[in-house]
Amino acid sequence: MLMMGCANSSSPGTVVALSVQNSAAAASKVVGSINTIMVSANQTETSVTAAVVDAPADSFSVAAFAAAQIQALLQLNTEGLPVAVTGAVAATTVACDKGSYTILPMNQDGSVSYQLTYNGCYDQTRRTTYQGTIGIRNLVSSGDLSQPSLPGSLGATFDISGLKVSTSSRGSLTTLQGTFDYSAVSPDGITLQQTVSGPRLSLTRSGDLLILYSFQVAVSEDRNTLAFSLSASGGLHSESLTGSMNFTTPTPLTGINLT
Repeated sequence: MLMMGCANSSSPGTVVALSVQNSAAAASKVVGSINTIMVSANQTETSVTAAVVDAPADSFSVAAFAAAQIQALLQLNTEGLPVAVTGAVAATTVACDKGSYTILPMNQDGSVSYQLTYNGCYDQTRRTTYQGTIGIRNLVSSGDLSQPSLPGSLGATFDISGLKVSTSSRGSLTTLQGTFDYSAVSPDGITLQQTVSGPRLSLTRSGDLLILYSFQVAVSEDRNTLAFSLSASGGLHSESLTGSMNFTTPTPLTGINLT
């Protein structure tokens, strides 16, 4: 179940006056934004009707992207990338299926952070190309989430100054800018709980600027049955709707991950 309402006075832009005429379009923007944050195009939400499913939803997922970058950093750390920064450190270049990206470790207020710059980096598995720069800080990890039967956790804060993501599978382009926290926890190796939250994250999709603010999207998935439940809350500003609205899921959206 998805519930929408008027935004508060601190939201960007004017408040969308929801009506019978625009409610389906508004719901489509919210669902499409949630899809981009957490749910891939191969997942089906049984609680969302076809009338409000966002047509241009692509296979790019902010959560999947965040998890992949954290896992890549952890893997490189085991192969010699410094986890502590003292003095000048050269950037490490990593080859993609096409193109590349560079990783620059930095010392930020006494803790390690990383700047990743993508130069036409093409991921064949996800059929996705990345271009732009992001920062990763507050990196934490325990256990090994890459093994479905083992418990573990990982997380980080992402600062995105402008990342363009194009998916060849659907010919879509998403541009991201803003800050968000990502966390993944599997206490028993079976249930995987993922959360993406942040103060503000802008998504430019299909020519429409969408701004998520004070948002949180959380998914709990059974790694054996692939059944999942999704909860979301926050605010959304849409340029095409010329205004902002709040949204929440009083009851979780449920479905099966078909990947």
